[in-house]
Amino acid sequence: MPSLTLASVHAGVVVHCEYEPNQVWCPQESSPGEAVLALLDNAIALIFRGC
Repeated sequence: MPSLTLASVHAGVVVHCEYEPNQVWCPQESSPGEAVLALLDNAIALIFRGC
């Protein structure tokens, strides 16, 4: 398993979106907790894929 180096990143906006065919674009604001869970979900997937 590769070693991980942690560094802080300053982000003005973080966007998490999903594609749903034949739907109208309707962005909604998430709570801070939902945003963290979405980021963790993607980070864990990258770690297990070996990226």
